[in-house]
Amino acid sequence: MAFAANLIAAVVFALNGKVDWPIVLPLGLGFLIGGYCGPIIVRHAPVKTLRILIAFGAFILAGYLFFAAF
Repeated sequence: MAFAANLIAAVVFALNGKVDWPIVLPLGLGFLIGGYCGPIIVRHAPVKTLRILIAFGAFILAGYLFFAAF
């Protein structure tokens, strides 16, 4: 059901919205590669290192969004 809803939304947006089509293929390939390789890498990476990297990235993103908003 969720797949069908997302598919319909994507089709409606593609037909009616402003889509930058030249970037769609590289972005899709990046998502496909990341979705395949990401879980394999995460399974073998140390948990503590991942937690530190994720927390560091979250603080950087929060700071960026804070300064971008003001």
